[in-house]
Amino acid sequence: MAIGLGRRGCSVALVLGLAALLPATAQAQKVASNFDELHGRVLLGETVKVTDATGRATRGKLLKLTDTDLTVRIGEREQTVPGSDIVEVKARRMGPLWNGAVIGAAVPLTIFGVVWAKYGGGECYDCATGLAIWTGIGAGLGVGIDALVKGDITVMKKGAPAKRSIAVAPVVSRDRRGVLCAIRF
Repeated sequence: MAIGLGRRGCSVALVLGLAALLPATAQAQKVASNFDELHGRVLLGETVKVTDATGRATRGKLLKLTDTDLTVRIGEREQTVPGSDIVEVKARRMGPLWNGAVIGAAVPLTIFGVVWAKYGGGECYDCATGLAIWTGIGAGLGVGIDALVKGDITVMKKGAPAKRSIAVAPVVSRDRRGVLCAIRF
């Protein structure tokens, strides 16, 4: 059975659908601001890139992490770097999957919004169902693509900021419909 939502109803459904798909606040894993906070943020056997105070970067497999130093295997040799000399540690790993879902879901929502703005005006039969299906497909594809991508993620940086966040809120009024996004680094 088709339900006619009309132009206003589809616009509200679009904004509320987008708001429901996105997390209200999403935070990245906190970056350690000193060597003491590094424990628990890296795993033995993980590929890491360690930058010391002179700017020299060393990449290798993490063999040992103690309270005072870090040891990596580079080829057949081992290198130990004192924790007091380390200014940054990056780990080679997959990023968070939620951002792939958000980007993937945003594509059909954006296309729907552009098409609706250009050609809208009549009744919108089953638009919410179609939009939900295509948004779900987009989110799934986004997660799949994001799972395939690996890169260097900063896990420790001296003096790193304490909090990073993304906030999303719907904006609905008589003459405006949209989404307000705030990103803090």
